[in-house]
Parts: sequence; structure tokens; C-alpha cells
Amino acid sequence: MTQSSEMTQSSDLPDAVPDRHRGTGREVTVILVLSLTFGLVSFDRFVIAPLFPFISKDLHFNYTDLGLLVGALGIAWGFSAPLAGWLSDKFGRRIVLVPAAIVFSLLSFTSGLAMTLAEFVLIRIIIGISEGAFFAPSAGVVTQVSAPKRLGLTQGLYMTSFALFGSALAPVIATQLMEIVHNWRYVFFLTIIPGLILVPFLWHLIPEPPHLQGKARPTSATRRHWRYVLRSRNLRVAVICEICCEAFILTLAVMLPSYFIRFLHYKPTDMGFVVSALGLGGVLGEFMVPWASDYLGRRFVAISAMIIPVLSISLFLIHPDASKPLLFASLFISAFFPFGLLGFWGGTVASEAVDATNTALACGLVSGTAAIFGGGIAPYIVGRISDAYGIQTLFYLPMAALVIGVVVAALFLRETAPRALARQRETV
Repeated sequence: MTQSSEMTQSSDLPDAVPDRHRGTGREVTVILVLSLTFGLVSFDRFVIAPLFPFISKDLHFNYTDLGLLVGALGIAWGFSAPLAGWLSDKFGRRIVLVPAAIVFSLLSFTSGLAMTLAEFVLIRIIIGISEGAFFAPSAGVVTQVSAPKRLGLTQGLYMTSFALFGSALAPVIATQLMEIVHNWRYVFFLTIIPGLILVPFLWHLIPEPPHLQGKARPTSATRRHWRYVLRSRNLRVAVICEICCEAFILTLAVMLPSYFIRFLHYKPTDMGFVVSALGLGGVLGEFMVPWASDYLGRRFVAISAMIIPVLSISLFLIHPDASKPLLFASLFISAFFPFGLLGFWGGTVASEAVDATNTALACGLVSGTAAIFGGGIAPYIVGRISDAYGIQTLFYLPMAALVIGVVVAALFLRETAPRALARQRETV
């Protein structure tokens, strides 16, 4: 793919395949249902972290086991997402999305039945497969129903629930429920209900891709799929930077609850309050960062949003015994920008890097590869390091990951935001 074709793709191709859901009230409804369902995916993925101090006491797990549980789900997600994206581009969204939602709802319940590490890991692997299968097609739907000039905003609004349910609500709900039920298993049992409620809405509301509705002619790119997608320079940049951002977010989200309870000796409810800053910052960041990139440009926002959290999280190395409000503020800032970049790289940049018939595959490749390395391998490595050298060492790997992301984006990312490209043309 040439530079000029990649830079103009976002504004040209989507208009060639108009969708009746774009720019209507139905667009909002579709994104809302997808966002709520994806929020439940995030809740299940993250709730294991605030519950881990209780799980480890009951089943005698260590930090390496925690990293393994999180990593197994992430790696399974990683292999599932690109395959599910390709299937949904080829055969339709609903046939992939609906079974995935049913499976992860049912299996989230069974996490509360696990008695051994092997059982827990197996359950989390299957959940990871179903959750990865949900994300890629749903990101393709969001791109399909969104107008190109506000793609960053709509992708960001869709991704907001990932931080809201996973990092903001999960630690608070989990710790408060533990005060009531005193058993971590019951928390998992309760997760089955909302997912199954949303399944009928997914089936009735989700539109199929225009090229499967006869609204667009298949192209050579449609037939090539994998080879065509992997040729995109911006897609390769998105893969690397998404890995860096996910390594930062997942490592902190998974390890910080144990860090606060076992290293700083916080009470569980106090830990839940401070760690919820990750989710609150992420909620705002996940729509504000991509939205800002619609106006300020993809390159400027990408680079800035990876530098700031490195500076913010360094408070934990310099002054770990700071007050709770100060640590809350540090985590809020540290989550605001990288959480915003998860949807930015895996949704906005990925979908702008390819044509409209390959968006789910592109989003799945970025999300899937990041889930394997950033969400799977990175937490496991940090778990091993924490067992060997102490959990206070957990911050070094995520900080290094974002530094790598800054270098890659600064050197190789090409601008694709329609407004930024228009400004560039006006100055020529």
C-alpha cells in the first residue's frame, strides 16, 4: 500500500460503502448495546485482580499464578480475535458476536467453580477465546456505523465501558460484595445474568457488513484479506504500540490490588477506592483521547499520550507512601492516556489503515497480537519478577513498554485523521 493511499483511505473508502445505520439514532443504540456487552467482557477480565487476595488465600496461589491466569486469557483472546474478525468480515457479524456473548457469560459463572489452578486456567482460556471473538467483529460494526470524521469519538465511546466496568467498577463492586457475601465464588456467579440479557438485543440490532448486503462490490483486497492487511505500515505500528499500551494497563490493573494490600498494607475497601482511579481515568480517556485525535491529529495525540503516563506513574517509585488522594491522582492520569490509546490503536488507527471490507480483521489483528504479548505474556513476566524481587518492582516493565511505544510512533506513524490531512493540504 502506498503512503498516499493509506493516508486518504479513511475518508474515501467508507463513503463508498454507505450504511443505513450511519448518522442516525440507531447508530447510538448499536454502539450503546455493544459498549455495554464489551463492558461485561472487561468486568470479567479485570475482576480477578481485586479478588485475587481472597482467591490466593483460599487456593494458595502466588503472583506467578496470578500472571498465568491473566496471561492465559490474554493469549487465548489474542489468537481468537483476528480469526473472529476474518470470519465476521466473510460470513457476517451476528453469527460470531452472539455465540461469543453467550459463551463468555456462561463461563464467567464457572470461574467460581474452579478448585485447582489447572481448572482455573482452562476456564480462563475458553473465556479468552469467546471474549476475543466478541471484540474484533464489534469494533468492525462501530467503524461501519460511524461517520469518518468522528470515527475517533465513536470508537472511544464504544471502548469507554472497558475501563468503566473493568477498572472502575470491578474493584469497587468486588470488594463491596466481599464485605457482604464473604466468598469470592459468589462474585463470579452473579456475572452470568447481564450478559444473557443483552444477547437478544445484539441479534436484532447489529447490522451486517455492506459487502454482505450487496451494497458494495468485492475487491481484490476483499479476497486477499490477510496479505493485504499486513502490508499496511500504520497497522504494523498499531500492533506494536497497542502491545505497549496493553502491557502498561494490564500489568497495573492486575498487580496493583495485591501491591496495595500486601506491600502498602491497605484495607481491601481502601484498595478498591484507590485502584478505581484506573477505571475512572480510563473512562474519560477512552473517548477523549481518540476524540482529541480527530481534531489534533493521530500522531500528536499518540506520542503525547504515551509520554505523560510514564511521568505520572513514577510517583510510585519516588514516593510510594504518598497520601491516598495523591496516589489516586497519579493512577487517574496514568490510566487516562493509555486506556484512551487502546481503542485508538485497536479501533481508529487499525480501521483507517485498511478498506471497509477488512476492518474487523484489522482490528482483530491489532487487538489479538496485543492481547498475547501485552495482556498475556507481560503480566506473567511481571508476576515472576514480583515473586523473585518483590511486588514493588511491578512498575518497571510497563514504563519501559510505553517508552518503546513513543519511539515507534514518533518514527513510523503516518497521519490519517481527515481533519489533520485537510489542514496539511491547505498549507501546501
